[in-house]
Amino acid sequence: MSSFEFRPGEEVPHAVRRIVRHQIDSLRAELRRAPRQDAVREARKSSKKLRAVVRLVRDQIGEKRYRRENTTLRDAVRPLGRVRDAEVLAHSLDLLAERFAEDLRLRTLDAVRRALCADARRVRGAPATRAAVRHASALAGRVRARLRKWALERRGWRVVRPGIARIYRRARAAKRRADRDPSVECLHEWRKRTKDLRYALELFEPAWPPVIDAFEEELHALTDRLGDHQDLTRLEDRVRAAPEACGTSRDCAALVGLIDARRAELLAEARPIAERVFSEKPRAFVARLHGYWAARDGGGR
Repeated sequence: MSSFEFRPGEEVPHAVRRIVRHQIDSLRAELRRAPRQDAVREARKSSKKLRAVVRLVRDQIGEKRYRRENTTLRDAVRPLGRVRDAEVLAHSLDLLAERFAEDLRLRTLDAVRRALCADARRVRGAPATRAAVRHASALAGRVRARLRKWALERRGWRVVRPGIARIYRRARAAKRRADRDPSVECLHEWRKRTKDLRYALELFEPAWPPVIDAFEEELHALTDRLGDHQDLTRLEDRVRAAPEACGTSRDCAALVGLIDARRAELLAEARPIAERVFSEKPRAFVARLHGYWAARDGGGR
């Protein structure tokens, strides 16, 4: 049984506090292993899960408390984004090489990869990174200490209904904006809001595991494609900022061209998934999720 879920028969206020405590403890444990890439990645993931929980209970804890906790959790891991970005660019290059194996010169890739790996080593070893890790752990600890002050007085579906409605509505609206304007900013916002929904639904999975798990997997597939698109944009920015790593200007232009081609493919793959997962209007989506919740064991809690 996952620790990040509402368990049948468990009171929602108790579940929220249990989940938040566990995620903060996991985040801080990962930070003790940082700045290893997987540790930073897992710490950032825990922070995003925590923020999804905070968004879910926003109406219960109040706007002031919501903004304080959301901002603290965001600021805790934001500086660690530099570590994640530096590490992921080499991986993005490897995925690109796998996709276009016959179109890229290995000599060009090796030179670019060496430059990216050198960047990652510098970021990992920087004093600022170690300071950011310590600061992140301290901020997460403050949220944990304030958890007992969260006003969670209601029970059952009433605690989570406004939050899940808002999360779904915002993700759906972000998708529509990205349809109209597929800019880097709009796609990034769409991915963030979809991740909120994905993590929120993970909490509800015990209500009807086969159905919710399948929906969550679709959201995962969507955010993976949008994330790969975002990482390739960062890779292109890095290549354009230091084209000498590619060798000749022709090699640099060829690499940028393949990055653009792969980004177009990723968006083409993302859109039919998005049409499926956001096909319902918010009221219908929330009503369906409520039906699963009410039918589960202990669903009245």
